[in-house]
Amino acid sequence: MDKVQIKINNVVATCRLMSIGRELDLEECACKLKGRLGVAVFPAATFRSKHPHITMELFKSGKVVAAGAQDPESDLLGQYKL
Repeated sequence: MDKVQIKINNVVATCRLMSIGRELDLEECACKLKGRLGVAVFPAATFRSKHPHITMELFKSGKVVAAGAQDPESDLLGQYKL
């Protein structure tokens, strides 16, 4: 019987930024954090990290979706940098 090798290609994780009970101003966040505001597609600011290579979407509610990491540690590091 052949051995099966498992390789992780893309880790997707979510987290929530602490806010003071109000919606985040995505335009201000995108400007200060050098991100891109993409409200035409969905109401989120998009940030790309080079080290580790991750794409993160920040929503008004404070929820962050991070995708593209090769391992959970890189995903956590990218979220921490944001």
